[in-house]
Amino acid sequence: MQQGHAGFAGFQFGSCIRLHDKTTRQNSSYGSRAQKIIRNRITPSTEVYDVKNGTVLSPSETIEFGFLNTIICQITGNILCKNLPIILPYGDISHGFHHIHLKHLNKIQHLHYGMDVSTFVYTVTQNHQRLILQRDGSFMLVKQNGIAKCVVVSEASSDGKGFYKIITAYPLPRIPNFAKRGDRIIWER
Repeated sequence: MQQGHAGFAGFQFGSCIRLHDKTTRQNSSYGSRAQKIIRNRITPSTEVYDVKNGTVLSPSETIEFGFLNTIICQITGNILCKNLPIILPYGDISHGFHHIHLKHLNKIQHLHYGMDVSTFVYTVTQNHQRLILQRDGSFMLVKQNGIAKCVVVSEASSDGKGFYKIITAYPLPRIPNFAKRGDRIIWER
């Protein structure tokens, strides 16, 4: 049974839908009356969307992409980071899988040899080397081996259960100056 969801086509099996990349390209001719030609191209993907929870499943076929460990400030004793699971919501154009797929997939595939969104996110959440507390209270997880990979998460809760939801993920060709941006590295491997 084929089913569409916010720009994606998928095939339903059980309570999950396997997503397929439905990319729209726009080409224009030169001149003042440029006509736009829109072509749809469907390519296979490994992402699986959990209909019940509204999340994308990790490559290990669970909704949890990883965990952040509890980090306590040694000076003030405040909890900077809680021990909660990290999930990838389907989201919309501003956050989650849909945002990453629309805004950052081309960069991810170009710089990391055709890697898909869930694999990219899973790689960072499982093996991040830095945890940065940003000014807005969200966390940036950074993994660096060659071109750095970055995932931004923020704390959320649903039905009384806390978790970190993934806002965005993208490659970092160069590491920014976190102190100049007002961010703090709170954990480093």
